[in-house]
Amino acid sequence: MTATEGAPPLHLDVSPAFGLVDVPLRIHGSGVGPKGIVRVSARLLGDDGATWSSEATFSADLDGNLDLAAQAPVAGSYEGVESMGLVWSMRADSVDARNPFLFRRRLDPLTITFEASVMGGGRAEAVARRASVSADVQRTDVREMGLVATFFQPADGRPAPIVLVFGGSGGGLSDASAALLASHGFAALSLAYFAMPGLPEDLALIPLEYFEAAIDWLAGCPNADTGRLAVMGTSRGGELALLLGATFPRVRAVVAYAPSALVYGSIRRTAGRGIDSAWTYHGEPVPWFRPTHPPAAGAPAPRPSGEPFALTPGFIAGLSDEAAVGRALIPVERIRGPVLLISGRDDEMWPSWRYGEMVMERLSRNAHPYRDEHLSYPDCGHLVGFPYVPTTVTSSVHPVTRDLFAFGGTPPGQARARERSWPRVLRFLRESLL
Repeated sequence: MTATEGAPPLHLDVSPAFGLVDVPLRIHGSGVGPKGIVRVSARLLGDDGATWSSEATFSADLDGNLDLAAQAPVAGSYEGVESMGLVWSMRADSVDARNPFLFRRRLDPLTITFEASVMGGGRAEAVARRASVSADVQRTDVREMGLVATFFQPADGRPAPIVLVFGGSGGGLSDASAALLASHGFAALSLAYFAMPGLPEDLALIPLEYFEAAIDWLAGCPNADTGRLAVMGTSRGGELALLLGATFPRVRAVVAYAPSALVYGSIRRTAGRGIDSAWTYHGEPVPWFRPTHPPAAGAPAPRPSGEPFALTPGFIAGLSDEAAVGRALIPVERIRGPVLLISGRDDEMWPSWRYGEMVMERLSRNAHPYRDEHLSYPDCGHLVGFPYVPTTVTSSVHPVTRDLFAFGGTPPGQARARERSWPRVLRFLRESLL
């Protein structure tokens, strides 16, 4: 469209201009012209230097205004009324599809630039800076007692409940999640347990005493209350969170994203998967899933060259081996506090929704005296976590095995699962750790 003489100029407003990553944005436009067509795009520069972008075309209302919380695009990178659609539908423009940006490792604020344009040359721009950590959170790098961790805590000096946070089979730290939890009032320790300097190279025979040492370290922090301790993990870290809760009475609540109901074997760079346990306790391997009749469940199914592995069918097949499953089940009924599970019903890495059902069945059968809950979402795959980040990554090269694995889910399904589950995770932690 061409702006008429005397019409207000095109304007784009995005608020808040600066805020935490889990705070939704309000995106408004004005001066488009009655029922005018406007194209809105978003772009950001990722940690690895790749540019991520999205765009959608809208028809303004009769007053020439635009509100992404009330209007669906007529075309673009997402469909339907989605106030944060331009954010979660962003895709990498130049990054190798086999190594996508899995949001994210660094903690400096991300800058998202939004641009609105109309036919005839009208253009407006707005910028939003998205922070993973609030300014009043203190950060401490921990390299003592054999630990490799990052400690985030509110700076107000008051004792805070603790969340011990760890990732899955990719190894390394989970600083973004821990920093965000600290921004909501928790003391959060991001704990690496392999694939970092000073730690084992592989996910194999990791002593559970290492995590007990982390709890002991936290007990020495004056403003951290180990009497109010939760653990939170994702994928193999979800398996670990349930196992730690079942092993150590000081754990008072468990949050497990895309978890397993049983202990699986090791993941080694050179020797493959499952040849020994991922964990040990008192010097002995924790019993793990070893099939009665090899090959091991979870082995990748044949696929066309260049296509990602979907591991879930193999894991489901393995569940029919009742003897092997029985030996490896995590005794979740021993957890001395409530359990919250979050899973996707389209998880292609492993059947986390089924594992969640198995955990809940076992808790119920043993009359677990706490308010346990399983949140399971349709069209959601393996990558569920905090909201308002790009959700277009559906496969990735595993950093340890170097296989290309499928995560499952759809971008809108992942986005909705993240948006709906995150407030419930925060509420669960607050209610459990009062």
